[in-house]
Amino acid sequence: MRERAAALDGTLEAGPRADGPGWSVRARLPRTTAPLRRHASRHRALRGLDPADGATVLAVASLPVFAVLAESPGDTALACGPALLHALPLLWRRRAPWAVLCAVLATAWLAPLGVAFGIVSPAVALCLAVGGAVAQCVAVHAVGAFAGPARVTWPAMAVGAAGLSLSSLALAAADGMADLDQDGGFGAVVFMACALGVLFLFPLAVPWTVGAVVRARRERIRAIEDHALTETVRAAVFEAYEERRRIAVELRGEVGRHAGEVVARAEAGDLKGVADEARAGLSSMRDLLAALREVTDPGNVRGPRRHPTTAGVRTTPESPEKEVPPSPPRTRTPEPSE
Repeated sequence: MRERAAALDGTLEAGPRADGPGWSVRARLPRTTAPLRRHASRHRALRGLDPADGATVLAVASLPVFAVLAESPGDTALACGPALLHALPLLWRRRAPWAVLCAVLATAWLAPLGVAFGIVSPAVALCLAVGGAVAQCVAVHAVGAFAGPARVTWPAMAVGAAGLSLSSLALAAADGMADLDQDGGFGAVVFMACALGVLFLFPLAVPWTVGAVVRARRERIRAIEDHALTETVRAAVFEAYEERRRIAVELRGEVGRHAGEVVARAEAGDLKGVADEARAGLSSMRDLLAALREVTDPGNVRGPRRHPTTAGVRTTPESPEKEVPPSPPRTRTPEPSE
């Protein structure tokens, strides 16, 4: 909590109350955090984005633009819009990879539509289609890396290959490179779509495999960290149990010894000895608790620690002298899906 308060340019103080029993916690945070939070809530679509996402979009959008610049410099400005629209959905590839893949496949039809309506030349559309294929590869990689385990995301390769094959056939038909009516009609379209889909399937398998491997490695590291945390908590629980057991044994020994002396003095009729032994027993218990008590520093980052007591020690009805250790906490370890 102190680290979070410091990250917001604030402070947090905790310690025993000076005016009575209990603890006092006081946090001071700057007032500028509220306007910032309200300002951030206006742009929910931009939450979770980092500069790497913007750099990826600019890099993917620049490839077809550079291709058009080399092929037809006069049409460079006209190609910037479709190239940017084709790469813009990649901003949200970590949050919604499947939706981003569908959006990228849908914007791949901008080049065939531009040729069909005479907005761009066939050469510019071909540069947009070839350079824009990188966006499909990035989208397929995002599905493999962020959409789930490999047994769920493997259809992304087939979806990407089908989308690329259909948009390529549409571009060829709009450019006049393929006359589907004379080349066999609907059967030829299906055959060419299947052939192009199989051809595009192998290149798209590479980014999907890379994404699946990255996700598997990330999940494996997370599982190792969760296991280490579980073992640390388990060790802390049993260490606390051993400390409570030791305190209980010492208290039981002191109380039992002095109680025996009190009974012996009472049977002997020594009332002064009874009072002395009772006071000695109380004094030894106070000394033991005072020795075990720790003075908590409010500036300690780890926070206050409770004074050791015997309240947490449980005993079984059959054997009052045997303590039952507490059960360690249960933590869920994510399955290494990849």
